[in-house]
Amino acid sequence: MANKRKKTTTNNKNFAIKSIITLFLFIFIISSIIFKDKMGIIGEVFSKGLFILFGLTAYILPIYMVFMFFALLNKKFYDSNKHKIIVISLLFVVTGIFLSTFYSIGVNYSSYIQNSYNQALKYTGVGIIFTTLYFLFNALIANIGIYIFTIFVYFASYFYLFDKSMSEFFKNLFYKLKTFNSKAPKTIKNNNDVKEKSFIFDNKIENKNELKNNTSSDKLEPRIEPKISYHKQNTENNSVNKEIDEENDYDQLGIVYDDNYQYTKPPMDLLNNQIESKTDDETRLLGNADIIVDTLESFGISSEVVNINNGPTVTSYEVKPQSGIKVSKIVNLSNNLAMALASPGIRIEAPIPGKPYVGIEVPNQNKDIVTFKSLISTDEFQKEDDDITVAVGKDLFGKPLYAKINEMPHLLIAGATGSGKSVLMNVIIMSIIYKYSPNEVEFIMIDPKMVELKIYSGIPHLKGRKVVTKAQEATASLYEAVKEMTTRFEKFSKTGCRDIKSYNKKVEEDNEDGTLEKMPYLVVIIDELSDLMMEASKDVENYITRLAQMGRASGVHLLIATQRPSVNVITGIIKANIPSRIAFQVASNIDSRTIIDMSGAEKLLGKGDMLYYPGKLPKPKRAQGAFLTDSEVERVVTFVKNKNEEIKHDESFNKVITEAANKSGESVDDLDELFDEAVNFVISENQASISAIQRRFRVGYARAGRIIDQMTRKGIVSEQDGSKPRNILKTLEEIEMEDSNEEIIENEFTE
Repeated sequence: MANKRKKTTTNNKNFAIKSIITLFLFIFIISSIIFKDKMGIIGEVFSKGLFILFGLTAYILPIYMVFMFFALLNKKFYDSNKHKIIVISLLFVVTGIFLSTFYSIGVNYSSYIQNSYNQALKYTGVGIIFTTLYFLFNALIANIGIYIFTIFVYFASYFYLFDKSMSEFFKNLFYKLKTFNSKAPKTIKNNNDVKEKSFIFDNKIENKNELKNNTSSDKLEPRIEPKISYHKQNTENNSVNKEIDEENDYDQLGIVYDDNYQYTKPPMDLLNNQIESKTDDETRLLGNADIIVDTLESFGISSEVVNINNGPTVTSYEVKPQSGIKVSKIVNLSNNLAMALASPGIRIEAPIPGKPYVGIEVPNQNKDIVTFKSLISTDEFQKEDDDITVAVGKDLFGKPLYAKINEMPHLLIAGATGSGKSVLMNVIIMSIIYKYSPNEVEFIMIDPKMVELKIYSGIPHLKGRKVVTKAQEATASLYEAVKEMTTRFEKFSKTGCRDIKSYNKKVEEDNEDGTLEKMPYLVVIIDELSDLMMEASKDVENYITRLAQMGRASGVHLLIATQRPSVNVITGIIKANIPSRIAFQVASNIDSRTIIDMSGAEKLLGKGDMLYYPGKLPKPKRAQGAFLTDSEVERVVTFVKNKNEEIKHDESFNKVITEAANKSGESVDDLDELFDEAVNFVISENQASISAIQRRFRVGYARAGRIIDQMTRKGIVSEQDGSKPRNILKTLEEIEMEDSNEEIIENEFTE
């Protein structure tokens, strides 16, 4: 380590010495050229020698020599820019040959050289070297050929050094001529102090202009102003959202539920009004567009912003890159764009589905809150339809976003704590409460955390009017949903219907004897799947899979939410059968890929910022979820429960899940996967010990001990008695007979 540090110090000293000597020679040569014979004998020799060799180009020769010296000294710089260094050297040579056309005179080579020498003594001409090159070129292509060659080299060098294309050059040239002749085109603000951008080496940027007020630009080319689309907030309620008198007008909201009672929908005035919009102004949006174009230009990507879509929390800039640009190159510059825009983070959608543009999504400085009331008070939500329409939020264009649950047909929601997952679940539930009666939509709510959904206990839409909280009750509830689905298919088969829509239509049109009843849609809501999977993973996964595979036609739909989107929770089988997903902010791109099979959710802003990915879309759509406060939910739930107390509900659901939870003995859900094999091993070997289970199945001590404890509770082996071995209490025949008896009892119970 010491030798390495000493070597580095020595290299630094050598570089400093070489730099000082180079600087001295540079100043001395420049002075000798400028002051000529006033620099003494050595200065006069230097000046006349340089003019004899290079002529007037001697004035720029020292600059070129110093540049070449440091370029060759810095190996990294030279390796990354050696082609540009060669082009600069070619420009120097071509310039000397071009100047020779004005100074070189003679009839043969010796006369050319003699005239060049005489001119050099008078400190003019182009020197012997360029005179010799001119003599050769003049003999080959004459002066006209030299002019054409010089123009060609200058243009080619410009395109290469500044990374420009010929089409772009002439396009800008014609545009400037058109602008000069007719002042019609509208352009974005051009600052008077804008300087032409110097060419850029790979690891060095020269003459970088400072950004002022996020609106400056370092390009001289005028830009066509992009189209800006602002989202609009409904600060005033439309015809649907009227003030309703609680005592006199609630009956007009009623929807017929059965022959005796009505379902009274909650009024709109229970919800908070829309907050006044605070959108970013046009100057800031156009300034950000300029910064995006300039930043991409600094990395050699020519582009233009064609559309700006200002949403509630995020603005999308639609960028049209020059043809031939790789889209991945723009995606890789996300951090550079975020730094240039002084943004906490941006998301790039490349390309935008259905458009030849790249979408750059930048968070707004002034964010708007999307209220639940502004979404359900629209005519689009209130219109009658056969679908289960629920509010979700607003997209990047500020347009209300609605989802049809029966088209999804199942939805998976995942996101970190505080990202808006629970709020969206409340928005979906409240949408159904506001639009549909209990004979149209029913709920089964499973809330292992006993926090988020507990408030909905007692609403008429809820089966049994009870929110399920225990794992055993949850398993029984899912089993009841599967049994309900099977029963519905049997009814479809008897009536010749394919799905719930055709069945309900048949009930309305052809039910003269009154034997058929309309079926409500059944929405099964699971608030925290991870908690449920940890306690009863086997049966829960099986029931969810079966509902997901067959539930659509029968009108049974799943809405599952989880905080921890690991593969242990969202298994491959569940993902394959739940095509629609909504991702909120997550910790990493691995979690994002687990939810929506692609990265992007890790770059969301939280607080309702989501990627909405229904199965019918090729890519997820970014949206801002609606905001619903706890006080709003409490007011609506209290109203619905108080005004609909007389609506009857079936108590059999509560009875079934309660009895299932209170069944004696340990459920199959709690048994280890290796339990049956371990029982066979213990009985066949007549040896029941933790160490034997460990060796045979290669499991840990804790798992082996848990399997032995389960055998003890089942009465298969005896309790531990000191150092004595456990006794085997049952044979395989006795265990098989008990299992068959339990299965018969369970079938009778379910029937």
